[in-house]
Amino acid sequence: MVFKMDNEIVPVSKIKHRNYYFHSINDKNSDFSSFKNLPNCPVFIDEIKPVASCFPIVFLKNEQGSFRMACVFSLLKDLNVFINSENKWLGSYIPAFFRCQPFFLVKSTKDNNDILCFNSKNPAIKSTPVKDFLPFMSTEKEISEALKNILNILFVIEKNREKTHHALESLKTFNLIKEWKIKIKTNDSEKEIQGFFNIDEEKLKSLSASNLHKLNLNGALEIAYAQLISNTKLDIIGSMHLENGNIEKDHKNLRDKTLEKQQKEKKKELDQLVENLFDQD
Repeated sequence: MVFKMDNEIVPVSKIKHRNYYFHSINDKNSDFSSFKNLPNCPVFIDEIKPVASCFPIVFLKNEQGSFRMACVFSLLKDLNVFINSENKWLGSYIPAFFRCQPFFLVKSTKDNNDILCFNSKNPAIKSTPVKDFLPFMSTEKEISEALKNILNILFVIEKNREKTHHALESLKTFNLIKEWKIKIKTNDSEKEIQGFFNIDEEKLKSLSASNLHKLNLNGALEIAYAQLISNTKLDIIGSMHLENGNIEKDHKNLRDKTLEKQQKEKKKELDQLVENLFDQD
């Protein structure tokens, strides 16, 4: 990942940060309070199966027209329904994005090597010991085992990032990504969720065996089917929104709506009959 270095982005130093500590996400009982306003996060091809089993997968388009893959935690902005009131995780899978926080890799402008960095403004970083925070360095003044584990995750993510990008470009080349229009009724009004894209299933089915084979070679086909399977997880998020009172429920099922329509038609017929009776001389 490429960042422009500034005062807030700091490379990890064995000397400067020997007495620094960080909070990490280890399991569902970790403190997720920093992510309560996060409605989605990036996901990568090697974690596509567990992600698809838990969350809806969408594609997001940048200004250059390229797509990235994300899993959805909410249909509303600044909300994550998978974090409860005690700041614990409710999902059965924790995406890699969380497990490498609060660190990231930055490419060196000199030799293009990866540099382990953190944001100095991040509350998950402390310069004094804090309960449940882990040390940057070990007693031997080397990177601690906890930080080594995060660094390994970051290296895997970087490899996955390129692999995922190529797969998404293939889906784009075959015109398999379409806009996904979703409408929800909130307590205030009806809103249309914009910016989400998903797989065009009909176009996928129409591809030749040769083109399907091409998509299979770089993992694009796996992403396509995982995304389609994950569409059903949107109902889970809708249910969680309903439980939290974020959106309104249409209490009328299809049978009720049909009966209501029939009753209106009968009332209209009766009103017309009465009107005709009074119109007679």
